[in-house]
Amino acid sequence: MFKEGDVINERYELVSFIAPGGMGEVWKCLDKSLKRYVAIKFVKGSYLLDNPNAEKILAAEASTGASLIGHPNIVTILDYDSFEYGEHVTFFIVMELVEGKNLSSWIKECKKTLDPKTYYYLSLLISWELCKSIDFAHKKKIIHRDIKPLNVFISNFGITKVGDFGIAKFIDEITRSHSVWHFKSAPYSAPEQWRDEKPEIATDLYQLGCTVYELLTGELPFVASSAYGFMNAHLTQDPIPPDVINNEISEKLSEEILNLLEKDKDDRQNKTWKLNDAIAGEIQSSYNITLNITDETDENIEKVASLCDIDIDSLRTDSELKIKFPDFNEVLSEGIQLSFIVPGKFRIEKFEESDVKKDEVTA
Repeated sequence: MFKEGDVINERYELVSFIAPGGMGEVWKCLDKSLKRYVAIKFVKGSYLLDNPNAEKILAAEASTGASLIGHPNIVTILDYDSFEYGEHVTFFIVMELVEGKNLSSWIKECKKTLDPKTYYYLSLLISWELCKSIDFAHKKKIIHRDIKPLNVFISNFGITKVGDFGIAKFIDEITRSHSVWHFKSAPYSAPEQWRDEKPEIATDLYQLGCTVYELLTGELPFVASSAYGFMNAHLTQDPIPPDVINNEISEKLSEEILNLLEKDKDDRQNKTWKLNDAIAGEIQSSYNITLNITDETDENIEKVASLCDIDIDSLRTDSELKIKFPDFNEVLSEGIQLSFIVPGKFRIEKFEESDVKKDEVTA
């Protein structure tokens, strides 16, 4: 449909294709007015042709998503507009461009390259930021409807971003079919969605529970080979407790994740902050990062030195350089960034303040 170099409304130049997307193509674009890169999601023409109310619904959902501006863990909607393309009018949404990868890819890659404790600690921070973003939206009476790892993005700066607020509702309204039947959403869809009931805040909580479950364990709460298989599992089966799969997870945190996966939506009400508190109880600590990147390229060593604010010569010569961080947010955010730069070349451990030695680097 589109090609690199196309310019939309004399402002947005298409730079590279990102993904097909459920609603339409997603492109990385250059905002020529503000000299910045953005992401643009185009709406499939069939959605607009088949429903006379499509434009009104899309505008309303774009406005809903834009109202969440300001939260650091939500992808910002910057603009909504249209242009003539051939014989039709094409609508699009301009969003903040998140340079990094989606959570699904991060899980698959980091589960293989990071040691179990390091992976777990970084996953706790991502889970914590997820909880805060979803709770922020719910306080504004905004429901996501399609929370899953593919709609969560991990930026190169170590920040978690939830995207596509309002998009699932638009697709449901236009196609009259619910996202549960899309196989990529089926593993995370709540029992009431399979019964074709109207999504509520409790629906988001179930999807959040499924996403955090997968993030912390590396496994889905239910496994099936078809949408019908997932429907049966979500309606009738109980998941394996997360702490049985990953013994790093405390019994308390495991219980709170399972509370979000209750079949009855009334049993999930107001559970976001219970999960948040359980995560906070595990994540709040002091940590150290041990690096071994002597065989890395000069470019990567320079990146790590700048990120961790440490002497570059030490990184080149010390095969077990340990840096202690009293601030858990700083160390885990930097750990996520390191997972992009030098995966498998570092580990993160907890420590007590009394364990700091004079000859160790402290951030």
